[in-house]
Amino acid sequence: MNSKLTDDSDMRTEYDFSKGIRNKFAFKKTKSQSFLKEPMESIHRTQGSFNEGSFDEIRNKLCTFNRKPFKTETGENEDLDVIINTSNGVPVGVVSKSYSLIQHHDLLNAIESSFKNLGFDIDKAECKLSTTKYNERIWLRIKFADDYTFDPGDGHLLTPKLHVLNSVNGMTPLELRLGWYRLICKNGLLCLDNEQTYKRRHTFSLEFKSIENHLGNSIDIFEKEREIYKKWKETRISFDTDSKILRQWIDTSVSKAWKDIISQRVYSILTTARDGKISKRPYPKSEGKKDSYLIRFSSGFDVPGAKPVQNMYDVANALSWVSSHHTSLTKQYTMMAQVPKMLTSLEQLIAH
Repeated sequence: MNSKLTDDSDMRTEYDFSKGIRNKFAFKKTKSQSFLKEPMESIHRTQGSFNEGSFDEIRNKLCTFNRKPFKTETGENEDLDVIINTSNGVPVGVVSKSYSLIQHHDLLNAIESSFKNLGFDIDKAECKLSTTKYNERIWLRIKFADDYTFDPGDGHLLTPKLHVLNSVNGMTPLELRLGWYRLICKNGLLCLDNEQTYKRRHTFSLEFKSIENHLGNSIDIFEKEREIYKKWKETRISFDTDSKILRQWIDTSVSKAWKDIISQRVYSILTTARDGKISKRPYPKSEGKKDSYLIRFSSGFDVPGAKPVQNMYDVANALSWVSSHHTSLTKQYTMMAQVPKMLTSLEQLIAH
């Protein structure tokens, strides 16, 4: 396991690495340096809101928008429009004339219709909605009713969850993706078949039938994924017998995607079933390191439902725990989407 910690913009907000020292368990960062910004700011940083409840309750929380010409008293831009939040008149974005404004309400209506046509009772679904400050971007998670849960073999149920992303200002495309939700520790694992993501830029009108077709196909994929999880339970791998493979995988696939500091957390969960904890203390002044700190990694707290790795399914749970508990909601989704590829790379190492 590569123990070097590197500059990482993916850490939780309580982890301050602004004055670190680089060594086996530490690194240094000067005040003049700055972390890379996320391509899409998290809901927390945009003073957004979070709501949970039934599908109807969530839908009633959404705003509507309209578009107006982009102009001033002296002239009008013939190529652009302004998107306006109708509840308060606040502009939320500038888009091209060809941009298709897909209202959040219309999207949810299409999802509701699709669920009913597919025989799913959306009225029993549990929903969580995260929005940006002016409601221009949303991330909706729809957890299916308990009727659709299954036990992969460890006694901790998994249930389907639909992730819905949309914007009305051109910042993000419309995206629908089914995933799995582990009830005991609230882990999120997106659908393993990345080709099943419904992703459309706002250059078309909303097609209700295409959403229904996508959800129907994804549910068929779910049935196949049940068998994959069962297979993972039977694929033995542990640090007692496969330490070299696991260390190589963490130092390459995990570190490359999530940086060293997060890979340390994955390593901790796989070996001890405990998530990592970051602590810092001033660097001894006697060593001439003024205003610098030592950053240390230690095992912090138990992960619900986790145990030292025994099979591939335990690896999947460790990855989904770390990705699902990032403080940035945007980063959570991005990391969850990377998990299947990491698991594939581990399977390839095992096969060789």
